[in-house]
Amino acid sequence: EMYRAVGAAMAKAVYDCRVVTAPLCPWLFAFICGVPAAPTLQDLSLFDPALAHGLAQLLSMPVDEVPDLGEDFEGLREGGADVPVTAANRGEYVRLQVARTLVG
Repeated sequence: EMYRAVGAAMAKAVYDCRVVTAPLCPWLFAFICGVPAAPTLQDLSLFDPALAHGLAQLLSMPVDEVPDLGEDFEGLREGGADVPVTAANRGEYVRLQVARTLVG
């Protein structure tokens, strides 16, 4: 309820071209203004540093260790529970996780 109220107030301020002194993640500001841009891992690091760090580690880990994590695409795309995260698709997994976290 409070997040909706803050969001509505921020949207109204942007709509009315008023200066908002609250610090905003650059991607969130672009999203509010309707600028089409996909959120990045760097954007996520401003919102959830721990998650961003973990996803960055996934991208940099050795190829043979990725399947050992036992992660899948459940909740990220249709049929995702049956799609394991591999070295070949980990970039897509990170992109979808970032989008789900920041956009919903």
